[in-house]
Amino acid sequence: MKKALYLPLLLAGLAGSLHAQTLPTLENAVYGGLVSTRGGGSVNWLEDGVHYSQTEKNPEGGSDIVSYSAKDLRREASP
Repeated sequence: MKKALYLPLLLAGLAGSLHAQTLPTLENAVYGGLVSTRGGGSVNWLEDGVHYSQTEKNPEGGSDIVSYSAKDLRREASP
């Protein structure tokens, strides 16, 4: 008889804890720290529509603006 009383209480407790959980959105996952990402900051498309530029840290501790080909992700030389 006591077992029959415990089961509904257990199920009610589980249902309450499951209801309180929510699935993260994509924004929460990326910007909220759920997923750790590496890399540069913003990406800027160049006027030709084939290349993009972004800021990257250099070995001296500064930053460089570098250009990449979107087709093959090849890094282009800076002028």
